[in-house]
Formats: sequence, C-alpha cells, structure tokens
Amino acid sequence: MNLLAATPTLAELADDAGLSQADIAHLTGFDKATVSRYWTTADWLDRLSWAKARELARVLPGMRATLDLDSIGRGFEQARTDLHSLGLSVEPRGIARAVGAGTDPARVAVALQAAAQLAGGDHERASRTLATSWGRDSDRALAHLFIAGGLLTDVEPLIEAATRAANTFRQEATGRFTSFMAYATIEHHTARATGAPSADETVAGRRQAAFLERSTMIGILLSTGDLDRLNRYASLVKEDQVVARVEDWALPTYCGDHRAKSDFYLPTTLSLTRTGAELAHEVATFPEAYLAYLAQVYLPRATNIDPTLGGHISEIADLINRRRPTIPDGPIANALDTLMKESPWHPLATAR
Repeated sequence: MNLLAATPTLAELADDAGLSQADIAHLTGFDKATVSRYWTTADWLDRLSWAKARELARVLPGMRATLDLDSIGRGFEQARTDLHSLGLSVEPRGIARAVGAGTDPARVAVALQAAAQLAGGDHERASRTLATSWGRDSDRALAHLFIAGGLLTDVEPLIEAATRAANTFRQEATGRFTSFMAYATIEHHTARATGAPSADETVAGRRQAAFLERSTMIGILLSTGDLDRLNRYASLVKEDQVVARVEDWALPTYCGDHRAKSDFYLPTTLSLTRTGAELAHEVATFPEAYLAYLAQVYLPRATNIDPTLGGHISEIADLINRRRPTIPDGPIANALDTLMKESPWHPLATAR
C-alpha cells in the first residue's frame, strides 16, 4: 500500500540529471555492475548502504529529496502497520487531501505516529510527540488527524484514546512541560473536532491554566463559532495580566518567531515576521468567528509588540477590507470595524 508516490528508480533520477550508467559509475567510483544492479530495481534504496547513498547524493541533484521521500514513506508505513494492529485504519484519500492542501507529508507521518502512540496507550512517547507538535505545520497535520473524514477512516477510537491520555497528561502537567503541552494540544484538537473539551480543564499554575483556556477556546471557536466563550476569554485578557502575557506568547511561538519555553516569556518588542505571514493566511481563509478573535484580542495586542507585524500589516489590512463586505452586520462585523478605527489600522481602512 503506497501512501505516497512511488520512489523513483536510480535510472529515473539519473535521466533527470542527464547522466548515464557510465556517468554514475565514473562520478561515484562504483563499478558498472553495481550501478546496473540498482538501475531499475524498485527496492534499490533498501539494498543501498548509507555510504553509497551519500555518494549518490553528492552527484545526483534529486537524491536527497528521494531519501527524504523514502524516509517519510517508511514513517507512513510503520504508522499504518501500528494503527492496523490496534484496529484503526489509515484513510489514503484523507492523506491525499491533507498533502494536497499543503500540509507537509513528514508532519502527516508524525501525526499518524502520534495516533498510534495514543491508541496503543504509549503515553510517554505520545507526550513527547505531541509536545513537539506546538507549531503551525504540525498543528495543521494534527487538525487532519482528529477530524472526521481526515487521516483515519474512523476517528472516534482515537478521540476516546486521546481523552484517556489527556487525563494522564493533566495529572503530570505541573511538573512536566512536555506533558502539559501534550494535554493542551489534545484539548485544542478534540475541542476543534467535537465542539467540547475532552477532559477536566483544571491545571495547577496560572500560566498553564491561561494557555489551556486559550487552546480550548480556539478549538471550540473554530468548531462551533461560540462567540460567548470568546467574549469571556477577551475579558480575561483585559483583566488578567497573566492571561494577557500568555496570549501574547502563543502565536509568535506557534509560528516560530520565538522559542516556546515553560516560562511563557516573550520580549516586549519582537519582529513578528512569521506571525504576520500566518495572520495574513488566517484572515484570508479562517472562519468568520476566528476573525472576531483576531480583531477583539490578538491584533490590537500584536501591534504593541511589532507595529508592522513583520512588514505584513498592510497585507493583513487589505485582506480584512476585502472580507468585511462579505460578513453580515453583527458582532463579528462590529469587531472588525472597531479594529479598523484604531491606530495603526485606521489609515489602512477602506471607507464604507
């Protein structure tokens, strides 16, 4: 079962580079019989030693990408085998949709590995895998994992296993940042998939509680458009400095503008280059309710950290101006209008 496109043969790679068997033998120092054995054999990478792979990568432009593809493919196959042994099935069409939507195949493979770890009750490995998945690319892969019609033919057993794991991670969260991040990741994605959190949402530590509230709120908002929960969260951000600090920390670390650490520290000034690019993507493509979150909560605070949003503020304003006429009058439209009346957004607003 090929979950990715077939690995090209050595002959195909050489042809793309305009090289013959004799050229490959000359450039690598392999004897011609060795090159001939590998030339059109489907499993040639399985037969190849690391030393020979390194030599081929030196002379063939496509070799490194082929090795990466092969490694990812092996990750897919191992995850598929592990999941099958646990009674779960991978949905190839779901993988195709995820990759076709721009999700990194390597991240999809890791998401499937996390599913196998959760379903198999391997909470130690699952916590490490999920904790390292705080980030835009990994998050997108996990979103495809937890939704119906995604990477698995039936997602309910995974959600049940994730709920059990979440309770374990919650109990460990105070002393282990990896367990806490794994717990928050599960809460976000189960809330996004089901419209409700998976477990008791209480943790020790005000910063952890604030981040958990944000993760769950965003998940529910994306699932159900619950503006009441958003409004309660927005009030917390205004009233509680700890919640505000964690809110400021979340997107820059998610996007890679700052490293995520357990102290939730973020400099008061920071170039939000990657965050700005992500904000432009979200304004253009995310549900209307999420735009209310950006307008009410994040964007007014983000411009205090970086007034240009990494050089993307004009692009983001233009996207808001384009979407605003498509949004009916009401609380979401009002939130966007209020934002665009404020500095530094007002000069970028389109007159209505």
